[in-house]
Amino acid sequence: MQVVLAFVDDGSRRRAAFPAAVRETDAEVLAELRERAKAIRRTIASERARIDALSTEPRTWPLAERVALYLHHPVTGRLARMLVWRLDDAVGMPLDAARRSMQ
Repeated sequence: MQVVLAFVDDGSRRRAAFPAAVRETDAEVLAELRERAKAIRRTIASERARIDALSTEPRTWPLAERVALYLHHPVTGRLARMLVWRLDDAVGMPLDAARRSMQ
């Protein structure tokens, strides 16, 4: 999972760098966006480590709770949908892979 801060021009093309006019006139906004991107990257790393740690613990949770806390969470959900989940004696494929195979 990647966090990218990029400039997209009027032709919907992603540019390698922000135009000089944007860097000059919106320097404060751009600095704030860069800080937010860093914070999101730290959050993703933290959530990934937390999920890895949880996978080593034998836990049983109701499905509704697991769905609410992991699959529907705005950050954790993206990571959780890439995992293989074990439900009782059944093992499921990652949800993203399951969606692709159904298309």
